[in-house]
Amino acid sequence: MNVKEFEKLLDTKPTVRNLAYKSKIYGGKSPCIPINEKNGFTLPNCTGYVWGIWLIASGLDASQLDLCGGNAKNYYPHEDKYERSQTPQLGAIACWTDKDYGHIGIVKKVYDDKSIDVMMSSYGGDVCYMRHITHPYSYTSAGVKREFQGFILNPYITFLKSIEEMAQEVCDGKWGNEPLRSKLMKEAGYDLETIKKIQQRVNEIMAERKALKVGDSVKILSYGNASSLGNGRRAYGVGWTRRIMKVWEGRPYPYQVGVGGFTTGFYKKEALKKV
Repeated sequence: MNVKEFEKLLDTKPTVRNLAYKSKIYGGKSPCIPINEKNGFTLPNCTGYVWGIWLIASGLDASQLDLCGGNAKNYYPHEDKYERSQTPQLGAIACWTDKDYGHIGIVKKVYDDKSIDVMMSSYGGDVCYMRHITHPYSYTSAGVKREFQGFILNPYITFLKSIEEMAQEVCDGKWGNEPLRSKLMKEAGYDLETIKKIQQRVNEIMAERKALKVGDSVKILSYGNASSLGNGRRAYGVGWTRRIMKVWEGRPYPYQVGVGGFTTGFYKKEALKKV
């Protein structure tokens, strides 16, 4: 699931119609306790919410989700395949312990000051709600002090790459050609404005790659001149491969081309092809 899809998931209020939030005792998929004994809805409760979000994001069968299905305070110390961290990340499970059952939630946003927005559900409270928590993340709720344990990182989210990374991949041919390229990027979670910025950077990179500089190997396509000022005799070498020795900026024939320290001639940019 890409970032945009996951953010949309967090903005969607859970219902018992989604089997990820329904106890398996009642025909659902969740190992968490049913809060509603009439229909098996596992919310409002923090574990039922978190477990359901991760199952939906993973796209896995319920039996493949390697999360603790017990009390919230047991999630972080539970032995499973997921990476632990003290650094927050979108989609990670934020874990706390307390004198009772502990508490968990899903990181929705991380701020520059290390504070976080966390989506939660609480027994006897709202099905889901957001709470802003400051670093170092321990806090008190309804008189209960919650000690921060850490984050369980979510491996089921495909994070968007930077514009620079995407532009390099496009230039290397990894995203195909238009219009397929834009279609694939939209499906990966990139919006239209970001796609435009990526293309702008692609254009810059391609121009940089085509630019001629000292040391480049070039093929001579047409005649040059014996002087960079263009007041010398004709320089030959059409078809030869040489290297750019020096660039005389602002002159009619700026590219001094040669091999082994010997100058073949001076050429205009259109007379040379990078090889």
